[in-house]
Amino acid sequence: MLKKQYVDWAYRELKRDAPYKRVLDDWLVNWTKTLVAINKVHGIFEITAIVFSRCEFLGSLYRGNTDKSHKGDFKLYLNRFFKPEYKKLHKITSNKDSNSEIYTIFRHKILHSGQPVGIQDGDEIIGWYMGYGSYLKQHHLRIDDQGNLNINCRLLVEDFLESIQKYAAYLQRDRGILNNKKPSSRWYEAFWATFCPLYCDKNEWMNELKFLNEEIKVYKSKKD
Repeated sequence: MLKKQYVDWAYRELKRDAPYKRVLDDWLVNWTKTLVAINKVHGIFEITAIVFSRCEFLGSLYRGNTDKSHKGDFKLYLNRFFKPEYKKLHKITSNKDSNSEIYTIFRHKILHSGQPVGIQDGDEIIGWYMGYGSYLKQHHLRIDDQGNLNINCRLLVEDFLESIQKYAAYLQRDRGILNNKKPSSRWYEAFWATFCPLYCDKNEWMNELKFLNEEIKVYKSKKD
């Protein structure tokens, strides 16, 4: 495949649907099927890792991050589109250096080590208790008397899917300037960046988008 062919394909994919429709009609539908199937087989580690990694991805689109996604994108998305109870989980210990402890425990450690990790808080360790059932449903997102953070995986998925609907509605309104750009502009730029080929200069790749957008403008003006 020639580079121009790849660029043209990526641009067609980028513009295939309006941002909010891509989020609702593509990602929400497919991710729902995947997460429901994983919950059926009680894949508790996989559920949390996928949910939080997808939050990081969506956060990069929300922020318009054209570089590598990171914890800051995750925090921004969680704070903006999840229920308020989740925000407090960025810091569940008294450690001064903590940034987002829920991210480190349930996203970073699972993807890189295969399981969550406890986190030291003075002389104690905050652990985790994940799964299903009435107890975890009642104590979802709470630290119990044993020092474990409780996560009900079905409620986590429900809250995540609800957040996607909120994000799609935000994109459809297309109001709210961040980094001097509208939501749809940030989405297009950040999503385009994800198509950047390995070993390709990122600045060069982003310039391809500017060039293609200008070509479309010229074509439309001539047609009008």
